[in-house]
Amino acid sequence: MDPWIDAKARYGDGGAEIHFSSHIIPYLTKLREGGNFTIYQLENIGGLKSAYSIRMYELLVQYKTLGSRDIPLSELRKMLCLGDKYKTMSNLKTWVIDLSIKEINEHTNIQVSYKNIKRGRAITGFSFTIKTKKKAIPKPKNNKKWLTEADINRIAQEPRFSGKSWLEVYDRLEKDDYSFNRKHK
Repeated sequence: MDPWIDAKARYGDGGAEIHFSSHIIPYLTKLREGGNFTIYQLENIGGLKSAYSIRMYELLVQYKTLGSRDIPLSELRKMLCLGDKYKTMSNLKTWVIDLSIKEINEHTNIQVSYKNIKRGRAITGFSFTIKTKKKAIPKPKNNKKWLTEADINRIAQEPRFSGKSWLEVYDRLEKDDYSFNRKHK
């Protein structure tokens, strides 16, 4: 097998020049063309502890726009590089699938559930349902909106403040994250 980097690599002048071998070039150009690669933000997998969880996330996030993915048991075992590990279905489900799904649901941008695909009594695969979580917009801390006296007077005329005292108006505006200098009493 050829190395990825050719022997022509040179260093100097605070930089480096690297020549890739001819066997790796097609893969690099597919990166630019948007080839068959799963692209995701690292922040989406940062909370995943299990290597199986990361791989399951990669396998499922590809299908989030479709909303589901069926994977035969034999293919899933290959995709997760399980080999002879977790031979019993209960161990596979407990230590790989259920653990991965739990971590994915808690720490990523997708929500996943699954059902067994059976032939007779034997489980032959899994049907995964994938949904994109609605992203909560975090409320900015200490990012209050400042109001001028003219703004306060204009807002105080709104129907929601009809019959309210200036103290009630100011208290409501403070709860809505507005800041100002209280002059009215």
